[in-house]
Amino acid sequence: MSRVTTGATADAMPALAVAADNGPELPAQEVVTGRGFIAGASGAGKSNTATVVAEEVLELGIPLAVIDPEGEFVALAEDYPVVVFGSNPDADVSGDAADADDLARRAVAERVPVVFDLSGFAEDEAHTVAAAVATGLFHAEKRHEVPFLLIADEIDEYLPNKAKTDATKPLSRVAQRGRKRGLGLLGVSQRPANTSTDYITQAEYQIWHRVKKNDKDVAIEELPDGHGDALDTFDDGEVVLNSDWNDAPERFYFRLKTVTDLGATPSITRSLGSVPESVPADVLDADASESEEPATECVGCPFCANDVEPPAHIAEAASVEHGTVLGVYKARETREGRYRVQIDGTTFLRDELGLSAGDTVGVTVTDEEVRLHPNGDGLLAYTVGEGGRYLSLVLSGRALDCLAVEPGDHVRVVDRTDRITLERVTGRNDALEYPTLARVTPHSRKDKDTDRAHQACLPTTVPDYLGLELDDDGNGRIGWKVRDGDVYLCKTDDAEHSYKVGNGCPAIGAKALREIDAREGDTLVVTPVGPEVARLTNGGDGA
Repeated sequence: MSRVTTGATADAMPALAVAADNGPELPAQEVVTGRGFIAGASGAGKSNTATVVAEEVLELGIPLAVIDPEGEFVALAEDYPVVVFGSNPDADVSGDAADADDLARRAVAERVPVVFDLSGFAEDEAHTVAAAVATGLFHAEKRHEVPFLLIADEIDEYLPNKAKTDATKPLSRVAQRGRKRGLGLLGVSQRPANTSTDYITQAEYQIWHRVKKNDKDVAIEELPDGHGDALDTFDDGEVVLNSDWNDAPERFYFRLKTVTDLGATPSITRSLGSVPESVPADVLDADASESEEPATECVGCPFCANDVEPPAHIAEAASVEHGTVLGVYKARETREGRYRVQIDGTTFLRDELGLSAGDTVGVTVTDEEVRLHPNGDGLLAYTVGEGGRYLSLVLSGRALDCLAVEPGDHVRVVDRTDRITLERVTGRNDALEYPTLARVTPHSRKDKDTDRAHQACLPTTVPDYLGLELDDDGNGRIGWKVRDGDVYLCKTDDAEHSYKVGNGCPAIGAKALREIDAREGDTLVVTPVGPEVARLTNGGDGA
């Protein structure tokens, strides 16, 4: 661990023992108060390296803060007196950007290490919180001038090369003016080509892991004497250190961190030997499977729970037992390799979990599935937030990574009677085989216009059913018409009437609801019945 380097001088300077075996040490003064940059492709070891630096700094009793987009650094709290801020119910402190600013200032004043876990925040909220952290630390250091290190994981998200975010100015200010106050910044990125060139160039120390081709070009430009040429051949954990305190770059291995690796890729050993020697008969014969397995009693189904006979076409369209599929939602790519699934809160998922605005949903990732729990009782947690007229649950990060979602995929929410799980549905056509449910609720402007007393906010998958053309913000219009007592949803070109689509969620108003005699609390069933056409029927059970 960290040690004090002694020499001929009377003053002993602490160093960080970060290397495996007998590799070089890092001067703590330069790391804690300077500008640093760690780069490496996914799986190359950059997160381990950043955590090892954090461990060494904490071993010296020096405070730090971490902007942690994926919740990986919360493991530091296992071995060190670290405060965790986030939306996870296990967090020590929760709140918004103002609370993060306040905590950052107190962290400097009280010399308290803090991990700001942003994994449960929506992307725009995460950027706002990151900006507040940098601002709070900078202003607190004006007064206290305490040696303090800020680690910013995925710094390319906050200091991008060609754009700006809410956090760009505050972090740039820390990078440029923090040192003289004792505030250092260590940025971590798997995409140096997407990271601010000014920040990388001005860093007093750079730690390069194995990188991809486009990022290797950046390394070659930064590393002298051809030290960047071999980066793409580096082993996991192998680095080259380029720093102001060394005459030439040094190549060595970082040691492994001592805290739990929350960002580790699941090992294939979990699946070794799991493939059967022959294909089970019930996989090929659906009828045989159904006859051999006893029927599972439906528990908590929105129909059975209210002793209401479900519409027959649910089972027909879904090819599964009624009440099983609570909704199917599109996985939208927010940036390269990262996805978000927005689940509209007016579906039965919220009711099945007993949720309301401000509540948390726990997410547990097991070897076989992703499970949702009420009250945040899980490994990860996400907050149900108020979003205009909608309640929405946004899932991202590791909860989707383990599902291996890809562009065009959807996520199916399934009631397994004893648990609720998320499953990947590959491709749009497969996703549209399933009906989806919604509930009739009071209109947000009920007291202003009695004709708009109720509405039904349909799930975000409905525009995909119909192939609606929405803008980048998910706004547009959904058409509807009445045939044989049912309401059919379609594109506006084929419609008699239309309603607005906001944030990807079509809001069906009172006029269409009256056509199917839908009242507050009733179950609405949206079933695909043809190319770009879905049927809206009333399953009842309301007031």
